[in-house]
Amino acid sequence: MLRCPNLPLLPEYSFNDKVGQSQFHKSHHFDVKDVAYLSDKEKPGIVSRYPAIYARGECPTVPAWIAYDRQVLKFNAYFQEMIQEVAGYNHIVRKCFIYFFLEDGTIKVIEPKVPNSGIPQGCLMSRQRLRHPHTDDFYDIIDLNVGKTVEFHGRVFKITDCDKFTRTFLNRLGIPVPERLEAPFDPYTQRLEAPFDPYTRHGSLNEDSFPKKPHVLEKAPLRKLADFDRKVLNFSAYWDDRETQFGQLHLLQVRYYLADDTVEVKDVTDKDHSFLLMHRDKLPKEYRGTPITPGDDRPLSGTVLNVVNTQFTHDRLSACAGDKTHPSSSAVKTHQPPSAADYYKDCDLTLGAVINVYGRKVVLIDCDNFTKQFYKVKYSIDDFTPVQRPQTDGELAERESRLREPAALPPYNGFGTHEDSAINCRTVFPFPPIKNYKQFYEKDKVGYDSHVLRFSARLLSNKPDDSIRSFILSFYLSDDTISVYEVTGENSGFKGGMLISRRKILKPGEMLFSSQPPQSYGVHDLFVGSELELEVFKFQLTSADEYALHYMEKRSNEFPKSNASVIVSKLREAVRPIYKDFVAKHLIDQRIPILTFRQFKDALKSVMGDCITEHEILTLARHYATEDQTDPVPSDVLRSVIQCELKRLLFNSFERVEESFRYRDPDSTGFVSKETAYCVLRGCRLPLDVTIINILLDKCSCGEGGQVSWAQIMNCLDYKTNPANNIQPVNIPQFMSYMARQKQLTARHIDFVQMEKLINDLNLEKNLSQQVS
Repeated sequence: MLRCPNLPLLPEYSFNDKVGQSQFHKSHHFDVKDVAYLSDKEKPGIVSRYPAIYARGECPTVPAWIAYDRQVLKFNAYFQEMIQEVAGYNHIVRKCFIYFFLEDGTIKVIEPKVPNSGIPQGCLMSRQRLRHPHTDDFYDIIDLNVGKTVEFHGRVFKITDCDKFTRTFLNRLGIPVPERLEAPFDPYTQRLEAPFDPYTRHGSLNEDSFPKKPHVLEKAPLRKLADFDRKVLNFSAYWDDRETQFGQLHLLQVRYYLADDTVEVKDVTDKDHSFLLMHRDKLPKEYRGTPITPGDDRPLSGTVLNVVNTQFTHDRLSACAGDKTHPSSSAVKTHQPPSAADYYKDCDLTLGAVINVYGRKVVLIDCDNFTKQFYKVKYSIDDFTPVQRPQTDGELAERESRLREPAALPPYNGFGTHEDSAINCRTVFPFPPIKNYKQFYEKDKVGYDSHVLRFSARLLSNKPDDSIRSFILSFYLSDDTISVYEVTGENSGFKGGMLISRRKILKPGEMLFSSQPPQSYGVHDLFVGSELELEVFKFQLTSADEYALHYMEKRSNEFPKSNASVIVSKLREAVRPIYKDFVAKHLIDQRIPILTFRQFKDALKSVMGDCITEHEILTLARHYATEDQTDPVPSDVLRSVIQCELKRLLFNSFERVEESFRYRDPDSTGFVSKETAYCVLRGCRLPLDVTIINILLDKCSCGEGGQVSWAQIMNCLDYKTNPANNIQPVNIPQFMSYMARQKQLTARHIDFVQMEKLINDLNLEKNLSQQVS
């Protein structure tokens, strides 16, 4: 049990240090390896192995597999691999990444895959704990650093660099990380990047590497495949087949593969059911029809004979001498293969061009960005204006449906919702109503941004008992629903709780059983001072929380009542005739003083009357309010939290802290820089959270140039000479997060308003001077 020496030894004044512990056996000091020997057994994990890097009480108590979950150190390294029977070099340099997992001390080595390298790459060593080759210990965090050499399973790795997270993590542990080292060049890669040598046939091939005469040294036959592999020209096209019976307009995608000059055509008229019109193959420019096959009904002017020669080669000969114009006659008799000029090339494909796809006239109308860049570089074409195409049957039908007036729906019969009944009337196959998913994704809860506007409301009723009831009205922006919750008052006699569950609420006077959908309350109907009739209850909104007011002011173009510029313009027109009397009424001793919120509200009401709402007055008051000097963390609360934390962790070395401050303040001015004070507190192993220390330094900053009074710091820390009020131990991160958000979640109370600033923004003084002159 741990207890504070300043507290009595009574129940509830001591703390059980074994809360959360699951194993209660005593730790032993004897380990059995080859022989039994006395050893100082260390607990596994990085935190317990190096406790000196943490201040007292700051060392995490959670296990390493929780504290360092998904935290990995990444190092860049390389190793040399010897090769044989290669002229010019005897090794290659292979670069890889070394990953060190902080949760369990395992190591993983991965070599990035290089295309066409010819080497099996990827995961070289799976995740495992690796032993040091010269000792029996495993590799740990102190063994990995930039410039060090490590050996894993016989391979020697040289670490050259690390990522930003690794460098920051090691520096916080007190481990210096050297600068980045340059890895040596790979002889094989350097050899490939060198210019091509035609005699040794080493180096890279490019246009300048070949001689002017092509017969001296021809290009490699697979060079085009290597240069243009996975590079495709993509065109949008159409094929108009409406002249035939049951024909239609087909939308196509024409893909030209630069690696082998092949073409693929795909029909995308129906986006859900696309299919290949032509598989990938070379596309001939001239289509002469299909060859004559058995069963063809076309008339023949000659005679076709199948003759087997003496070598049994199964050649088919055609004796069509009587008809030399027959398409099969010349093709079979000459046996000439088609030349490369008979197929479509990239130079034949341009926007507006008509290509022959086996008898189908396909018009190219558009292309993607890669195709435009390719033609711009190779052929210097800059005009890529898309070609207009006719509309498909589906597009024409959709256009006619938009122009056609929608059919009137029958009146709502009361079964289901209005949207559900409308769908049943429009289609034979009913389906659930389609929600507005765009609104849901944009305005659903994201972290602390709830997208819920909350207003305080009171019930408008003739009963006196209802005047003391308090309600909270919540409007959900994701689906425009409203819920009303009654706050239980002390000795009010009302049970409280949910009054109206979350749902859409219709406006009063809407016709439910009609053809048109009824209107429901929206976000623009809710503002401070508005009256809402929600089913059988009538409410008046009296105020709003800070989130709702801030949300509407941030989007002032959507909410005119939260737009200060619009309200000032409306006030300017109302004050213009009586501007002189308006200023003289608030003028005291030749100046306009700061008004209270009640005085500011009465002044605006006296000028505009009912033309200005409560929400607009509140918007102007928030806009011209005095600076808010409220502190989210009061000094007495902060002092109590700090002293409670120091007592709980048994820290009492205040003389050492004061001695360090005096050493850093040789002139005895009582002030040190903020950075010096931070170093002193951290150097003295003060068991406080960094956030608490920074807030303490901000509160004690009272000197010039950001100086900090170390005497105030000591008064706040020393619970022996300056004790604070005792409080229960709190969770420091949760406490600071709560105190930081408390100011944002609570509506800012407006006490005083700068009336002089509002009058200056009216900009009527100049007009008054011109009228007087």
